[in-house]
This record gives sequence, structure tokens and C-alpha cells, in this order.
Amino acid sequence: MRITILTPLFPPDTTYSAEYTKELASRLSSKHDVTIVLYGHLPEKINSVHMECVDKRLSPIARAIGFLRALQKIPPKQELILIQNGPSVELPALIKFFFRKIPIILMKSDKPALKRTRSNLFQRFIHGILEKKTVYVFAEKDPWPTEKPVIHPLKESPQIALSIWEMSWQRHLNELLTKNKHD
Repeated sequence: MRITILTPLFPPDTTYSAEYTKELASRLSSKHDVTIVLYGHLPEKINSVHMECVDKRLSPIARAIGFLRALQKIPPKQELILIQNGPSVELPALIKFFFRKIPIILMKSDKPALKRTRSNLFQRFIHGILEKKTVYVFAEKDPWPTEKPVIHPLKESPQIALSIWEMSWQRHLNELLTKNKHD
């Protein structure tokens, strides 16, 4: 399957959304063709994942235009679009994919962005339209992966916690890919 992930945050950013997106892309790329379109500066690389990066140090208008240009570079015939919430990603995605029949899943993992969206009429409007275009919206009620356990070099490896983390990712990926089937 050809999957594109759109995200406003990606490592070296240190938010949950950034780390989640990197882990998601890495796991999906083992079986799928993955492209990430992101805002960043010197983003961390993932083997076998194509990345289009828009410099986040640009002005907001230049970033949005750059993101639209980056969306034009993604390989044709994408089979699934995963969008991390955030107005800087949602508006260009809506412009690019509004008339296309590509399944879109909106991932609501960035809580501060959701809070800002709720307080801004224009952003709330864009977010609402995008939600109507999606086949599914992953929200807090859905099975998200647990946080990765900390591995300390001077302590015993947390094998049980790592097993739980791994199982939570398997459950999450299964849930995510089945939502593509238009629940």
C-alpha cells in the first residue's frame, strides 16, 4: 500500500506527536511504501521512507505554500493519507485532496493544536470540513500505543514494559489499517 503521512511535528521535535509519527512511519515502511510530508529543520531520517520537508523557519504563508508544493511532489496513486492534526497541515491537505477519492484518516494526537483549533473560528471551520472528508478520525477513545519505556543503561531492561509497548503498537497498526476499509 502507498501511504502518505502529513505532519507538522517530527523529530528532532520532542513532542509525543513527533515521536509517534516517526515510530508510525518506521513500522509502516516495513510492509508499505511510505512518504512523509513535514514541517521541520534537519529532520531525522528513516530508512526506506521518502521525506518532503518544508522549513518551519519560514513565515506562515511561505510555509503553507511550501507545504502545498511538497504535496505536489508525493508519488501519484496514494492509497491512504494519514494527517496529524494541526492547522498548518490541515489547510494544505484540504486544498490538495478535497476533490480526490483517497481515504484520509485524521490523527488527533497533538492536544495543544486541538486546543488552539477550538479557539479559532477559521481553524475550527477547516478542521470540521477535513473531518467530514475522512474515513476515520483517531481520537482519544481509540487504541493509541503506550509510551515507550525508558531503557536505562545501568538498570535491568524493562522486558515486560517493552512487550506491552510492542503489543500496543501491533494493536494500533491493525486498528489503523482496518479503518482504511471505510468503517
